[in-house]
Amino acid sequence: MFKAIVAPISFSLLTIFGIQLQPANAFNLTLESGSNIATYDDDFDTTGSLGFSDWQVDDDRLLTETGWFYRLGSGQAQPLDTLTEGTFTNNGSSATLNYSGTGFTMDLDLSLADDGSTLGQTATVTNTSGSNLNFNLYFYQDLIASIGNSGDRVSIDSNSYTATQTGDLYEITTTVEQTSTGLSDRNAEVDVIDFNEDTLYDKLLEPSGENLVLNNSSPNNNLSAVSSNENLVVNNYLDNDLEAASSTSDPVTSAYEWNYNLSDGESFQVTTNSAAVPFEFSPGLGILLSGIIAGGCYFKRKLKKPSDK
Repeated sequence: MFKAIVAPISFSLLTIFGIQLQPANAFNLTLESGSNIATYDDDFDTTGSLGFSDWQVDDDRLLTETGWFYRLGSGQAQPLDTLTEGTFTNNGSSATLNYSGTGFTMDLDLSLADDGSTLGQTATVTNTSGSNLNFNLYFYQDLIASIGNSGDRVSIDSNSYTATQTGDLYEITTTVEQTSTGLSDRNAEVDVIDFNEDTLYDKLLEPSGENLVLNNSSPNNNLSAVSSNENLVVNNYLDNDLEAASSTSDPVTSAYEWNYNLSDGESFQVTTNSAAVPFEFSPGLGILLSGIIAGGCYFKRKLKKPSDK
């Protein structure tokens, strides 16, 4: 419901503030591997979908949305359906999608593994502009670890940037890897979807407050006092707030940002892998239960009476 409401609003805001979207023919495909199935649809303009809109393991739905955004220089972040669609291949459990934009190409490799229940995505961006390119890549995800997409907890490790989401059904761990050459900065953030305040989804599409880009002519209503001749550019949309976010009633989300400075012909690659483990069999819970059982056995022996021997 959140996606259905917010996507049209966000698209309208983009139009109001002068962002010209030119949708390509969107990619729409399904991956299958054993008991796993994942549906990819990047037609944000029409359906409000950013990328993967479904991932099921043993008939349990594990996501509402994952998707990529890109930003050139100090421009506005945009979804992938603003790029030109190229060729694509679908091999059943994997697929490769080819996009192109002004001065760059982006290849997206998708994979689904039944062994380990893993959903993988690798974005490869190449500078074809003939000069240096300042390119920002963003990854957003709304995963489901509990019944009804609520009651989850998500956090991101400050060293590895691994995101861990837990609920009453699953523990989903998302690892990230990126090319170091040309990387100037990376950020991440976790948040609860709350209609009373900005969400990560909105922040990427329509930054507000201190995370605002004014395109010289149309100040955002949050900073209406700023002169229309000023160009306020904030390089980082995400504020690196990695502390755990949890909610008993609302979905929790996470997002990543990578800032690259590329020479002509240079490429970078970012990979995300989300692995789902049924919560009752998660490694962390197994260790905890083993400790409790071992401790119980120890105290039981200590408390035994001599007559019981």
